[in-house]
Amino acid sequence: MFLPGHDRPGPVPTRQLSIAVLISLDDSSLRSQFELVCGAESYSAYCRPLHL
Repeated sequence: MFLPGHDRPGPVPTRQLSIAVLISLDDSSLRSQFELVCGAESYSAYCRPLHL
């Protein structure tokens, strides 16, 4: 499964991190870490819709 806008081949190693962010969206440190790994665009396109 690829994240939206993720055009590189191979597995995306952020699935567990995204789940952790979805569980702990109120943890700004964890959210910032996810944005550093995935990019803020992937965070808003992938995590936020799943959370809502």
